[in-house]
Amino acid sequence: MKRCSLWLVILGLLSLGAAPALALWTTRSGARPDRLITIREIASRCGLEVSTPGKKIVLRGQTALVEISTEGREARVNAQQIWLHAPPARSWGRWCLTETDAQKIIVPLLSPASYLRGYGTAVVVLDPGHGGNDPGASSRRGLIEPRIALDIAKRVRAKLINEGFHAYLTRDVDRFIELDTRPRLAAARHADLFISIHLNAAASRDSHGIETYVLTSPGFPSTSGSNGENSSKNNICFPANARDVANNIFGYYLQKNLRTAAQAEDRGVRHARFVVLKEAPCVAALVECGFLSNAADERRLMTDEHRDAIATGIAKGIIEYGRAVRRANPAPPPTQKTNG
Repeated sequence: MKRCSLWLVILGLLSLGAAPALALWTTRSGARPDRLITIREIASRCGLEVSTPGKKIVLRGQTALVEISTEGREARVNAQQIWLHAPPARSWGRWCLTETDAQKIIVPLLSPASYLRGYGTAVVVLDPGHGGNDPGASSRRGLIEPRIALDIAKRVRAKLINEGFHAYLTRDVDRFIELDTRPRLAAARHADLFISIHLNAAASRDSHGIETYVLTSPGFPSTSGSNGENSSKNNICFPANARDVANNIFGYYLQKNLRTAAQAEDRGVRHARFVVLKEAPCVAALVECGFLSNAADERRLMTDEHRDAIATGIAKGIIEYGRAVRRANPAPPPTQKTNG
């Protein structure tokens, strides 16, 4: 696969009034949600071939495969499910993506090291969700979300320390911490990465699997719950949105390794405006490690082996993201001493 271009290139058409609208091809974090980029232009810049079998658009290269549904926001990058901010649209007979999805998700995931300059991974803050008088979700057999989340977080911390990271917890006992305090604790540690760890629940007991959330980009609805509704609040740009690209890359590595290690249903990388994400002082993600409302997920979460597999997946996601960061920030060559 060819390296995606980092040059500024104006995408447009020669005829007046043509669509898609003009857009800048750039690595900047501020993309226009109302602008479109043709999928063929994305493929061309990344050295991929395009085909449209059935109800999906496929971009394929020697080492990359992108599959985009034409009927929703689901996509896959190298077999990992992700959720776009908007479904693809046809404009003047050509399939297009929003500038946001092209510049903040698809292209960075195909060339992550090109987008991670200046980021670090040395300090990781793990945030076990809920606690104290905030019980979170619970299962029929009495599993309590705060306790399971804390157990997983402690396992992740031990694995990261063993790999040379500085890893901290926002809480190490079952106590309540305000949502907006959790990101502040990460800031106090000068964190490079922040991961909030949770367990899921749903009205339908059939829902199962693992999902990862990163902050929604401005101008779009989120992908779950009340955050998914169209609202004027969707247009708010939070300071944490400056890290949208890195957040998406980090979420991708977390979800990929987490669902593989846990051998769980892949519910994908999703987007939400959770307090701990929009207030995060660094690259951040929130992981939902299974459904306490689902009997099969519940049985697995009761075992040490499965909770350790989840922790292994989270740790491996952090480590793989760290490798991409190191490729983006190579160590300078040693200076040579001169005599005289």
